[in-house]
Amino acid sequence: MRSFALLASLLLPLLGVQAGKLEENGYTVTYDDDPESSVNIMSPSYTEYTLNSISIYKGESRAVIYIAENSYEPYHDGQLSLAEIFEEVCSLRDTVPGNLDLLVFDDLDSATQTKISTYRRQKKIDREEDIEFTPGTSGWSEFANLHYYSKAEAVNPDKSISKIEIKVMEAERLWDWADRVGSYDALYFTYSS
Repeated sequence: MRSFALLASLLLPLLGVQAGKLEENGYTVTYDDDPESSVNIMSPSYTEYTLNSISIYKGESRAVIYIAENSYEPYHDGQLSLAEIFEEVCSLRDTVPGNLDLLVFDDLDSATQTKISTYRRQKKIDREEDIEFTPGTSGWSEFANLHYYSKAEAVNPDKSISKIEIKVMEAERLWDWADRVGSYDALYFTYSS
């Protein structure tokens, strides 16, 4: 059996079949041929749930991270960061992170949702109203301190973040794997060169 694995590892590259960096590091990758469908990543050490679910919309220079559970992934040999996984997903979709101008985090943790609700209440901003921050404006530093901001910086290190938006999404209008109802907030990070 061991000799077959060695033979396969030597012959497959000659046949044009190569495992990607994700698979080489133990991750399972699922996606279909639709270039805008989600690429789903399973970890060898975080097997209960999907580790990452990411869609790249190349024509719009936009990416959406639906799931980013990397902070819960137990350590394992070959473990990759969200930034490394994101780069590989971009490669699967024939682009690079630097080509993207917008990153969306679609599923926010409860601490972030609480921060957004508190900010809305303190500033008397309606629940259905989008919020926008640019450097130097009120609220920028508060929302630039979120771990999502750090992740947005890490996945696209060649660009700086020029705008943070909290957008209200209407779940009824979306096909949604999470079967959400009503509205929910998503974080949008706009990059500039």
